Amino acid sequence: MFELAMRSLCRHLGGMVLVAFVIYPAIVVARNAPGELIYHQACEQIPYAWFSYVPFSSAKTEINYILITGQNGNIVSDNYGRLIEECRNQAEWRSREWAERFNYILLTPVIPRSATKWQNYTVSLDRESLLDPEGFNSRPDLKLSLMIKDLIDSLEEDGYKVSHRVFIEGFSAGAMFAQRFCIIHPDMVQATACGQCGGSITLAAETYDNEEMVWPVGIADFEYLIGHPFDRALYLSVPQFIYIGDRDTNNSTVTPYNYDLFTDGQREFLNSEFGETDPVRLKNQCEYMKHLGANIHFKCYPGVGHEMTGDMVEDIFRFFDSFRIELNLDANGEEGILEASHLTPLVVRISLFPVNRAVLNCDWWIVANTPFDFPFDWYSFIDSLGWQTGIHPFRQGKLIPTGPIEVLGCSLPVGKYTFYFGVDDSMDGVPDGTMYYRSLEVNVY
Repeated sequence: MFELAMRSLCRHLGGMVLVAFVIYPAIVVARNAPGELIYHQACEQIPYAWFSYVPFSSAKTEINYILITGQNGNIVSDNYGRLIEECRNQAEWRSREWAERFNYILLTPVIPRSATKWQNYTVSLDRESLLDPEGFNSRPDLKLSLMIKDLIDSLEEDGYKVSHRVFIEGFSAGAMFAQRFCIIHPDMVQATACGQCGGSITLAAETYDNEEMVWPVGIADFEYLIGHPFDRALYLSVPQFIYIGDRDTNNSTVTPYNYDLFTDGQREFLNSEFGETDPVRLKNQCEYMKHLGANIHFKCYPGVGHEMTGDMVEDIFRFFDSFRIELNLDANGEEGILEASHLTPLVVRISLFPVNRAVLNCDWWIVANTPFDFPFDWYSFIDSLGWQTGIHPFRQGKLIPTGPIEVLGCSLPVGKYTFYFGVDDSMDGVPDGTMYYRSLEVNVY
């Protein structure tokens, strides 16, 4: 857009009047000034207030990542202004100590925790918040999604390159939100780090030993609550770091009458099946999720209670730094789970763009699990050779910008196929080390 600035310079030349028009380019004011904590007031489109911060360390020439942080249950109040000030405090010190040091664009949502409606533990993404159709406490995950979109749009307007997947971390109530947000919106999450989690994570499974697990214990009623099926393939690929101090029993699942967290029946189930203390329970739950294929990592810190220590912070951002990679896998332009006809060619593409990690040597993997019997159940795409039976690296070496590369372009027989594209930081020809991958499930009919 351009503004029209007019200056009239009149002079008589043979009885003629000349008018000169000078056109100046419009002044575009950036919405995201580096080094400023910006308060976004609640409005009709986004009913919750929020804060954002762009660090001086962010460069427009590189891909930048948004970190969701600072959501908390510290203040129990119906005075939303008090919650705003608490989140402002959380965002201020995080902008100084985290955003600048670790180079993340910060987003802190102000999610309510009501005093009079105490059973609505909204900031934990509890069952009530998902059942409430349109109230102030309903679906805080969707409100955060709107904030993320608004921030990404404004950053791109300001000339920044921004990943559309975010990092999200939290501690205690904030961790419950982060871990559950990842289950509901795995397509939006690059990686997550969750501390204590209220004593129990939500298990991405419908049943355990024939026992149905509904939200927030499990996801048996996920489609009823959320409105669409659970995207298991995408969720299992999201890197998760779950941590706790070995002396942390705050707000424990073992506590009776904690109805803002669990029913008595759910509490008894969690304690009997996974352990009666928070550290033991979280460890067992993470091992169970790992058994189901989740990309989940657990750490317990000796001698630490209900607090976030410097060691925890260092581990969180070391973990996040391992996944500052733009890695994409799609079939016919779609991600996650899709269906395709056996009469139609299936085009699978991969691409990778490393962020500040080009010197890292890795194993690269492009692997497919097929509906056929051994030895044709697993295939690997090998650089310069194409698809071969078994599990073998695509290539080995430094992470360099790659793709998009078409690795498949033909129709497939009827059946279920799962494709994987990933890297691990132990270059030994074995899929071990710290793994980062995307998966894609194709049901061919």
